[in-house]
Amino acid sequence: MNIKEKNIREVCSKNINQFIKYVKILTCDGFIQFHPYKFQTKLLRKFVKTLEPKKKKRNHIIVAPRQCGKTTLAAIYILWFAMYHPDKSVALTANTYSQAVEILNKVKEIYNNLPEFLTVKLTKNNKDRLYFENGSYIIASAMSYSAVCGRAFDLLVFDEMAFAENKTLEDFMKAIFPTQSARASSQTILISTPKGDNAFYEVYCHAKRGISSYNATRVRYDEIPGRDEAWKERMIRDYGIKFFEQEYNASFILSTPIEETNTITLNINTSPLSKEEAKGLMEKLKQLFSKKLTIEEIEEANYNITFE
Repeated sequence: MNIKEKNIREVCSKNINQFIKYVKILTCDGFIQFHPYKFQTKLLRKFVKTLEPKKKKRNHIIVAPRQCGKTTLAAIYILWFAMYHPDKSVALTANTYSQAVEILNKVKEIYNNLPEFLTVKLTKNNKDRLYFENGSYIIASAMSYSAVCGRAFDLLVFDEMAFAENKTLEDFMKAIFPTQSARASSQTILISTPKGDNAFYEVYCHAKRGISSYNATRVRYDEIPGRDEAWKERMIRDYGIKFFEQEYNASFILSTPIEETNTITLNINTSPLSKEEAKGLMEKLKQLFSKKLTIEEIEEANYNITFE
């Protein structure tokens, strides 16, 4: 390694947006230079910034559309964190073992295509584990696997959390989240396309209201290049508005039709409403019942609406 390479390595170890200039990803045309979308660049900066010791909100929950590059984003961050932060433990979790291993394989692909001077040597490379010379390691595991349950990790990444079976997810959260939160320096990143009002939705809502240790980010369809209004209209024509909103616009859709619910409990999170604010709330409720407004859009208006 010459002086120039040493300098580049030093910069990349501290600046992830410099690091990604050397990242290549596998496409149908083979390995090509990774060019991040704007939302990917912003999220990577947020991940790194919240690693600072004084940051109280170190965790992140990301609601994102299908095929937007969220798994690639996670793989890049996991690799950068493990290589340039010695003696760190990383858990990569998914609903199934095969899904977790698939993401770890993406981490390995990125590692194998980096310039050698940027890499940290591997001491062990198993199907579901990577061990680095600097003492850091990455474990890929299904959320039900005992390798991660009951342990605390410096970085925990859970991919497609919203699609986990409710009972299994509840057991996993009880087993790992208390130990994870007990380690003040740890960071947890939850990533998923939304799927109704489950545990992932609840964590997102708390983060959105600023009452938890999570930073909430929602990635909309038009943040991905090529997905414009014409594309949106075509997707809606082909698959319907509900499918589009959940799969491509990262909106939470109620699993139970509104007309089948019994009551609505309203909790106003603000001070007493003014006349104009009250009118605004009533208008939003009218839109909600006419199915012109999603539950997530109501949440963003800072109204807590619970369907029982």
